Amino acid sequence: MNVIAVDDEPISLECLQIVLSSIKEIDGVNTFPSSSLTLEYVKQNPVDIAFLDIEMDEMNGLEVANILRKKG
Repeated sequence: MNVIAVDDEPISLECLQIVLSSIKEIDGVNTFPSSSLTLEYVKQNPVDIAFLDIEMDEMNGLEVANILRKKG
């Protein structure tokens, strides 16, 4: 499974990456500090699971989820 995690708080993002990386079924965890970097990544890469921060500066997690849902 290809997993992404998006959070504008570095400590939260690091903790989430550590936890997710310990799950054997997850092939890779890509982390992003912003919605724009996330959307660039998903243009070229399939994503199975997305962990999204709801409150971010550029675009909130629900908006990103809606874009991901339409893509997939």
